[in-house]
Amino acid sequence: MSVAQISFDPSVAGNFNDLTPQFRPGTVYEHPTTGRQYRYVRHDNGAAVASANGGAAYWSDYANAVVSSDKTDNQMGATIPAGVAGIYQGVVTDRYFTWLVIKGSYTTMLAAADANGAVGNRIFAPASDADLRVRSEADSSVAAAEIPATEIGRQLAAGAADAALVLLNIP
Repeated sequence: MSVAQISFDPSVAGNFNDLTPQFRPGTVYEHPTTGRQYRYVRHDNGAAVASANGGAAYWSDYANAVVSSDKTDNQMGATIPAGVAGIYQGVVTDRYFTWLVIKGSYTTMLAAADANGAVGNRIFAPASDADLRVRSEADSSVAAAEIPATEIGRQLAAGAADAALVLLNIP
């Protein structure tokens, strides 16, 4: 996949909530200074689950670059621990277009059960429906049901308030 050359920073507030597409959905952009990568997609709230800064977006229509903040709308099924398209940078209006963070460091919402995780933990989508939140688990403690999950990053810092800095690497 080629990386787009665009003339603005998609991480700046106001640059990630577009009523009409400003770029081709599916476009990937790499920030020249931070190295962080973004994917341009159309957001759909699904069953009224609003997006949130640091929350996971799931593919609801990969072919058309449509994502949902509702894991039950996951194209791969709500019980399959996969399908993360990226991480939201803020609240996105339903059916608007946005840039998701897919590579690089970003503060990400963790499942409350993970007690803020720990440095070096694997980050992946949960097997159960936990809208917006991802799992942070040590390699040795990953539940058998979640082993097939695609790792989407590694925790870089101790978490607080169910969020932590994560080095993302979402395919």
